[in-house]
Amino acid sequence: MNQIVRSQGITYGLILGFIFALFTTYGYAIDMSFFTSWWLMLLSFLAMLIVGILAIINSKKLLGGFISFKDAFTAFFITAALGLLISTLVGILIFNVIDPGSKEFLKELTIEKTVEVMERFNAPEEAMDEALAKIEETDSFSIGSQSKNYFIALAMYAFIGLIVALIFKKNDPSLE
Repeated sequence: MNQIVRSQGITYGLILGFIFALFTTYGYAIDMSFFTSWWLMLLSFLAMLIVGILAIINSKKLLGGFISFKDAFTAFFITAALGLLISTLVGILIFNVIDPGSKEFLKELTIEKTVEVMERFNAPEEAMDEALAKIEETDSFSIGSQSKNYFIALAMYAFIGLIVALIFKKNDPSLE
């Protein structure tokens, strides 16, 4: 693995992890409803995309303006993996060590938000009951759930990383 690419992936992964940790800390300390908002997912997606692209662009610059598909994907993937890992560890620490009781409060917020959205879309009563029962029986902030979500998010961002790497790759013509 190219040392420059690895180094940039780690650097930008730490930056992304810090951003995600700020999101989690803000949600926990200031406004718990932040965790139930649709724009948190949008904000997280945009942060991941921007920081991942910056990792590729900076790697490409340090490699003399050229970057292979593999190196571009590696820079993005390391960034995503490290950023998501830090975010997951912060979530596990807050919701399972520091304040496990906050999980119940978030579950209630999630139920309220789900009812609100389903009523807005005139969902049938049976569908609402089923959705609420599933929320009640699930601990979304358990160590197992957060670990599973880490791998699901990593797979999703790996797919996005493949597309981004394809867009940003630029092979050195002198090597062909």
